[in-house]
Amino acid sequence: MDEENHPLLVHAGEDELWDAVEEGVPGADRTFTVKRLLEEHPTEVLRTLQKRSVRRVAEFLVEDHLVLGRLGDDSILTMGSDSPTLDNPEEAWLRFLGASASKKKQKKGQHGWSSTIPVLAYSIRVENAAAPDQDGLLQPLLKRWQGAGCGMDVFALPAAVIDWKWTSYCHNLLLVELAFFMLWLCSFAVFTVLFQDEDTSLSLRELVQTARGRGTVAADVLALVGMAPFLAIEGATLAHYGPRGWASLWNLLDLTTYGLQAYITFLHLGRVTLKAGWLSVAAALQCILLLFRLQYFSRVFKSTRFSFVDDLKEVMHDVKYYLVFLLLVVAGWGLALHILFREDQEEHKEFSTYPLTLLTMVTWLDGDVELDGLHKSHNPVTASLLGVGFVFVMGVVLMNLLIGILTASLERVTDNEGLRMLLSKAQVIDEIDSTLPRFVENKYPHLYPKYLHVLRVDPGRLDHVEVASEYIDESGGNSASARSREDLITEAARISQLAQEVCRSPAPYGGPPIPRVGGPGQVPAPMPPAGGPGKKAFIVGINYRGQRAELRGCINDAQCMEYMLRTRFGFSQENILLMTEDIRDPSRLPTRYNIFCGIQWLTSGMKPGDSLVFHYSGHGSQQPDYSGEEPDGKNETLCPLDFQQAGEIVDNDLNRYLINPIPQGVKLHAIVDACHSGSVMDLPFSAMSYNGVPQWRSEYQWQPRAHKGTAGGFAVQIGASTDSQTAADTTQLSGAATYAFIQAIEQRGTTMTYGELLVAMDWTLHHALGGSSGGGGGGLGGSLLGGMGGGGLTSMLGGMLLGNTANYQRQQPQLSSVYTFDLGFKFSL
Repeated sequence: MDEENHPLLVHAGEDELWDAVEEGVPGADRTFTVKRLLEEHPTEVLRTLQKRSVRRVAEFLVEDHLVLGRLGDDSILTMGSDSPTLDNPEEAWLRFLGASASKKKQKKGQHGWSSTIPVLAYSIRVENAAAPDQDGLLQPLLKRWQGAGCGMDVFALPAAVIDWKWTSYCHNLLLVELAFFMLWLCSFAVFTVLFQDEDTSLSLRELVQTARGRGTVAADVLALVGMAPFLAIEGATLAHYGPRGWASLWNLLDLTTYGLQAYITFLHLGRVTLKAGWLSVAAALQCILLLFRLQYFSRVFKSTRFSFVDDLKEVMHDVKYYLVFLLLVVAGWGLALHILFREDQEEHKEFSTYPLTLLTMVTWLDGDVELDGLHKSHNPVTASLLGVGFVFVMGVVLMNLLIGILTASLERVTDNEGLRMLLSKAQVIDEIDSTLPRFVENKYPHLYPKYLHVLRVDPGRLDHVEVASEYIDESGGNSASARSREDLITEAARISQLAQEVCRSPAPYGGPPIPRVGGPGQVPAPMPPAGGPGKKAFIVGINYRGQRAELRGCINDAQCMEYMLRTRFGFSQENILLMTEDIRDPSRLPTRYNIFCGIQWLTSGMKPGDSLVFHYSGHGSQQPDYSGEEPDGKNETLCPLDFQQAGEIVDNDLNRYLINPIPQGVKLHAIVDACHSGSVMDLPFSAMSYNGVPQWRSEYQWQPRAHKGTAGGFAVQIGASTDSQTAADTTQLSGAATYAFIQAIEQRGTTMTYGELLVAMDWTLHHALGGSSGGGGGGLGGSLLGGMGGGGLTSMLGGMLLGNTANYQRQQPQLSSVYTFDLGFKFSL
C-alpha cells in the first residue's frame, strides 16, 4: 500500500490496528524530528504522525511467559534505542525480555506449560519523540489540545511514548508524589482532629507546652512539608505553559488548596482571629478539596480509574443550561411563595425572607416537604396549589428528567475510558518532565532515547477460552432463558449446517456457488486492485463475537449482499472487498483502520461511468455534535469491530472520505444497516415514505460549515433506521435494512425507480415482517433468496431479525442524497 495514503495507528495499543502497519525496515533517512515536523508541516502534523510515524520491522516467535508477564494489563512493550533500526530485532527483544536466543529453556512445569506465540516488532520513526518538554512529542500535543486545536483522540498517536515514559520512570515518580500527598492529607486530617478542642485563647508559646498543642503544631507543619513539592511542580508547569495554558480545572483546584493551607497555617500559628471561626471554615473546605485532589492520582491507574472531577466537568458541560432552567424555576417559585406569605411572616418564618424561602425550596427538593401549614394562611387555596405544584413539577418531573440526562451524559463521558487514561497519563508525564531539573536529564540520558521500538502480541492468536456472552448474563450466571444451553448449542449447530448447505448450493441463473469466506483451510484472496471494470463494492459485516454488544446476523447480511451484487447487478468477485470477523487475513478484519483502508480502496481510481457500493451491517451509535450543524445535536457513528478501543467512525469522516471524493460521472450507493443510520453519511437531503408517497426534506437547519456534497458525482444512502431511533429500539433489528432492500429487489426487480424502492422497503418493514415471527417475510422471498438453498437463506436472513417483530412497526426506511432529484428515476447499481 502506498505509504502516503496509509492511515496509520488511529489508536495505538489496539490490536488489529497494528496489523496493517507498513512492513519493511526503515532507513535513517526516513525518520524525522518533532521540531522539523512542526516547522515544515505545521498544517499536517497529526496527519503525518498518523501515516508515517510507525513501521513494522519483524515478526517472530517467543515463549509466551517471557512476554505476557511483562505486558500485564498493557497491550504493548516499548524499548529505547539510539538507532531507528535494529540489526537483529528478534535478538534485541529477547535480550530486553531477559532471555537470549541461546538461553536454555525454562524447566518444564515451572510455568504450568509453555508455548510459543507470534509477536510483532515495530519502529517509531519520530526522532526524540520521548524527549522532555517542548523537544518531545507530548508537550506540543498537550498545548494543542489545551488550545482546542485537536480532540482527546490524538493522544492515541503517542501511545508508545506514553508507555515508555510511564514504565521507565514516571510511574515510580508519581508514587513518590502520592507519598508526599498522603503525608499532606494525613497530617491535615490529624490537625483537624486535634484542633477540635483546642483553646483558642492560648498563645503559640503556651500552646506548645501541652502535648495536644505540640501534636497540632507538628501536624500543621508536616502538612506544609507535604505540600512543598507540589508548589515546585506547579511553578514549573506554569513556566512552561503560561497562565492561559496552565489555568485548567485541576490546576485551579490545586491553587485553591495551596492558598487554603497557607491561610490555615497563618491563622493557627499566628493565633489570628481564631475566635471568628474563619479557620474552621477554611479547614472544612480544605477537607473536601484534598479528597478531590486524591483523584488526580487515581485516574491514571486502571484499578482505581474513576475521576470525579473530570467526569463532573464533562457532565456539567452537558447539563449546564438545564441546571440554569431548574434554578430559575426554584427562584420563581420562591418569589411566588415569598410574596404570597407577605401577611403571614410571623406565623411562617420559613417564608419571611427570600433567602429563607429559597432554603425551604431546597429542603422540599430533598424530600423534606411540610405542606400542612400552607392552608393556615391568608391565601390557603393558592398556597396549597403552589406547594403541591412545586412538589410535582420539581420533585416528580424535572428532577427525574435531570437524573436521566445525567445518566446519559455519564455514559457518554465514560465511553472513551482508554483515551481519557492516555490523556491523564500524558498530563502527569509532562508535569513530571517539566519539574525535573536539567541535570537529571543529562545524568540519565537512557530515560530519553532517540528512538523507540514497540513489541505487541495479538490476543486473538493466544490460547484462550471463548465464552459466548450471548448465553451468559452479566452476573456470570446462566441467562434467564426458557431454552437450555443444550438447546442453544443444538440450534447453533443447525444454523451452521444450514449455512454450509447454502454456501455449497448452486446459484440460480447458472452462477457459481457462493464462496465460504474465511472457512477452514481457505486463504482469503488478496485485496482487489484499485480501479477495476466499472463496478466496485466494499461490504462490511460485524457480529462483535465475544463482546457484550454481540449481534447474530450481520455477517450473514454481508454475504447475502455480496451474492446479490454478483448475481443481480453484475459485480465481479475480484472487485468486491468483503470484511467480516470470520476472515483470517488481518487486513480483512473490520477494524476502524481497515474500514478506512477499504473506503480508500473503494474511492481510488474512479472514472466516469463507475458504480460504487458501500454496505455496512453492524452497530451504530451517536456522539454529541458541538458544531451546531446537526438538528438533534448529535453526530451519527458506525461502530467497527474495535470501537471500544479505537473509537467509532463519525458521520463527518464518512462524508469527508467516502462522499466528498466522488467525481462527476461516478455514482455511489451506501446501504447502511445500523442504529441511528438515517444520516450517517451526512448527506444534506433525505426522503421518506409518507402514506406511500416519498417526500424530500432538508437535514440541516442552515448551511453547514463543511462541504457535505461530492466532487460532482451522485451519492445516495439507503437505510431502515432514522437518526432518532435509540439503541433500545434497533438492537433487535440486525438485518432490517438488508432484508428490506433485498426483498424490494426481489419483488420489483432491478428496473424499479428510487421511489418504488423506498415504498417497497417501507411495505416490507411495516407489513411483511409484522405479520410473521422472524422468518420468511410473509411469503416474500423470490428467486434470489429462495434459490439459495431452497429458501434456507430467506429463513436465515429473516430469522436474524431478532426479537418481537412488532418492533418493526417503528422502522422508517430513509433515502438520503447529495441533492433532491426525481424519485421516478430508475434505480441502478
